[in-house]
Amino acid sequence: MSYINLPAIAIGNVPITALDPEIAGNPAGAGQIGEILESSIASATAVGVGATGTWGSVTSIALTAGVWEITSKAGFEENGAVLSDFYRVGVSTSATGVGINVFEYLQYNQLVSGQDFVCNGPTLLVNINAGVTYYLLTQFIYSSGAPRHYGQITARRYR
Repeated sequence: MSYINLPAIAIGNVPITALDPEIAGNPAGAGQIGEILESSIASATAVGVGATGTWGSVTSIALTAGVWEITSKAGFEENGAVLSDFYRVGVSTSATGVGINVFEYLQYNQLVSGQDFVCNGPTLLVNINAGVTYYLLTQFIYSSGAPRHYGQITARRYR
């Protein structure tokens, strides 16, 4: 039996081996195409929840220069609060949502008293030139009580 040595397969100028994902735990500075970084808060907390109508930060993820796809999801617990209008999930480079625009959040208007919610946030494709932190944000309109949130933000490097 004989074998033929074939050249490494590539997509464009990127060797196929460079597309194997690296799971969170490897530093973003490694610059591996396909690397995946993740930050999550698994249990509902009032920590970081903003006052009514104000963006609050659930968690964040620090990225280095490159092209990244950012996805997110957040959960909401009324926790005795009276949600009166809407809730939102957003992703921003500001922990307080300063400068956030309509392309960086998803708004949900149909609220049912007594129900908790889990929803996907926006998917962003960002090309950054220097390190930056992205925050997973939530926003509630409520008249009383202390709602809680939890969530996950994930980034995958494309370049």
